Amino acid sequence: MKEKSLINGWQLAWLPNAELQQKGVQITTPAQARSACAKTIPASVPGNFELDMMREGLLEDLYLGANTLQSQKLENLHLYYFTEFEYAVTENTDAVLCFEGIDTVAEIYLDGEQIGFVENMFHAHRFSLKNLSAGKHTLLVHILPAAIYARQFDVPAMCFGMKYNTDSLQVRKSASMFGWDIMPRILSGGLWKPVYVEYLPKARICDPFTYTHRLNANGACIRTTLRIETDADYITDYEVEIRGTCGDSVFHRVYKAFTANMRMDYEMKEPKLWWPKNYGEQNLYDVEIKLLYKG
Repeated sequence: MKEKSLINGWQLAWLPNAELQQKGVQITTPAQARSACAKTIPASVPGNFELDMMREGLLEDLYLGANTLQSQKLENLHLYYFTEFEYAVTENTDAVLCFEGIDTVAEIYLDGEQIGFVENMFHAHRFSLKNLSAGKHTLLVHILPAAIYARQFDVPAMCFGMKYNTDSLQVRKSASMFGWDIMPRILSGGLWKPVYVEYLPKARICDPFTYTHRLNANGACIRTTLRIETDADYITDYEVEIRGTCGDSVFHRVYKAFTANMRMDYEMKEPKLWWPKNYGEQNLYDVEIKLLYKG
C-alpha cells in the first residue's frame, strides 16, 4: 500500500529580480533565504504567494476594485518556499518526494543540494529519496518569475498571441493568469498542490492507462498499457490481473509479464456504452489492476 507523509510548516521569502542579480547570491537553504531576503512570512501550501501577502497585510485585497493592477508590480519576484521535515526510513519501500503542483518554473533544493528543476505547472513532480538518511532535513523551492523566465524564448513570426499573453505560449502555466476576457492579469506563483513524502512498494505498477482501442457492432477492444517497477531478476515471475466492472457487465483477464512495459488487449462483447444526454446512460467502468508475484 502507498503511504504519504505531508510536509507542512512552510515559510515564504522573496527578492526582486534586480536585487537578486545585484547581490549575486544563490539561495539554496532556508538560512540563506532568511539572510538575503528582507522579510519572511508563513506560507500556505497548497496556496499562492499573493494570498499569503494579503493575509499578512502586505498586499491589498486583489478581489476588490482595481487592486488587481498591484499584482503586476510583483511579476519580478523570486519566491523562496522553505521548511524542515522529519524523514523516516521504511523497509521494503521506495520513498519519493512528491510535489503535486508547482507554479511554475522552480529549482528544488534538499539540504542545500539541487535535486530537480521543473517548468510545468500542470504535472506532478517526483524525486527519489533512495539514499536519504533518517532524521531532519531542509527543503527549499526557488520559484523563478515566469514573466522574466519567458523572455529567453523566441516566438515564431506566424505564432500569434495578444500583447499581454504572448509569454503564455512559451511557459506551461495557466493561460488565464496572463489575462483573458474572463479575468484580469495576475501572474501568480506558489506550491498550489500538496507536498509530501510517498512510500511506494518495491514492486509496483507505474503509469497505467486503459482506453477503448476499437469499437464496432461486434463489441469493443480495450487496451491497457503500464510499466512494472521491480528489483527482481525475472520479470516473468509477475502477472498482471485486470478486472473492470460496470453494473452486471464485467471483464477479467490475467496476463503473464514478459517485459516491464506491457500492452494488453482484450475483447468485450456487449459493453455498456457512454451515451449523450437524453440518448442513454453515461456508463463508466471501474477498473482494478493488480500485480501478482508468483501467484
